[in-house]
Amino acid sequence: AAEIINELKETNNDSVPAIMLSVFCNRLYEKAEIGADGKKIPVEREGISTNKERLIREYYEELLAKTGIDENAIYVIEDCLVSETGKRNRVVNGSSESLEEIRFDDNFRKKLADCYLINDRGEYIEIAHDKVADAIFVRKRERKLKRNLRKWRFLAFLVPFFLLIFSVLYGVIPSGVVQFPLHEFVQDDDEYFNPMDVNGDRVC
Repeated sequence: AAEIINELKETNNDSVPAIMLSVFCNRLYEKAEIGADGKKIPVEREGISTNKERLIREYYEELLAKTGIDENAIYVIEDCLVSETGKRNRVVNGSSESLEEIRFDDNFRKKLADCYLINDRGEYIEIAHDKVADAIFVRKRERKLKRNLRKWRFLAFLVPFFLLIFSVLYGVIPSGVVQFPLHEFVQDDDEYFNPMDVNGDRVC
């Protein structure tokens, strides 16, 4: 137990966030088997990660799946409720155009609150815990990285066309510009790439 506590401690102090301990214990409980007397049999912690970032990420994404909310709507909610620096935002009712666009209503609020992902304060909502905000921040950063990668791939895809146009206009064909690696720029399955969205940042 002492080893687990040490692994779950914050790096800047000796405290263990209650949410981290709760998530880890829940993992142990899920792994335990039911004995003949109907009680859970204690199990070894083998196979259960104590990596704090991984634990909270898995916890968050499991709860997201339970809400049944569309992935694109989740992206909008994440962008509005967590800042670009990873801080929790308090969003007052009716103050976010992005949430209005996805028709964020009481049904959304209830689904997220029932899964303990947000605090519904009536007049405003916010992410339930700083650790959940950390997981969202990582997801936002990953999405931004993907968008930037697609942006540069798209720009690189355009360069040969401009060179070809230049060569036609001036009667010069630079070597190698007529080979276009189309397979490199095929749309990914996980997210639609809009070439006009070169910055990739959503604004509430």
